[in-house]
Amino acid sequence: MHVIVAEKNISARRIAQILAGAKKVTEKKEGGVSTYTFGETVTIGLRGHVVEVDFEPGYQNWRSEQSTPRSLIDAKTIKVPTERKIVYLLQKLARQASRITIATDFDTEGELIGKEAFELIRAANLKVPVDRARFSAITPQEIGHAFSHTTDLDFALAAAGEARQSIDLMWGASLTRFVSLAARRGGQNILSVGRVQTGCRRPRWP
Repeated sequence: MHVIVAEKNISARRIAQILAGAKKVTEKKEGGVSTYTFGETVTIGLRGHVVEVDFEPGYQNWRSEQSTPRSLIDAKTIKVPTERKIVYLLQKLARQASRITIATDFDTEGELIGKEAFELIRAANLKVPVDRARFSAITPQEIGHAFSHTTDLDFALAAAGEARQSIDLMWGASLTRFVSLAARRGGQNILSVGRVQTGCRRPRWP
């Protein structure tokens, strides 16, 4: 079975319709997540990032020595699933697949989303071949060319997006804690230092 992983459900449906040609495309839902099947091919759409970067357990207590604002700079991070039903179905399909094609958007963020999908796939199936289809528009011509000329994931490009994620988390969380503690603010009254205020992503803390 050939599994195609798109960035969104609407993309998965459209890619299936284009590649299927005259074949019938069948939609199936599992846990509220749609897949589109034609012949021996199945497409599944993500919802952008289905995992997010977070600190390892042990950094939730703002006043502990381990989780001071300064300590967050060197804190280790982990990936945490945010769309568990999609992650479950993706890994289920990965275990059944004979080939998987990542077909996320052709930009830095899309490459990172593709890498995240790749890591989830590898956690479920170490041996299945995984390639990458790159296209700038979901048109028959672009999709036909992309799937006829697949390549590998660009891990260097994905790493650039991943670095931005980690910096956003560390910078936003560290400054949010520092400013909030200095102002003696907590609970619902924290002083958030996020992307809107400083160019960083809004942190998830507390």
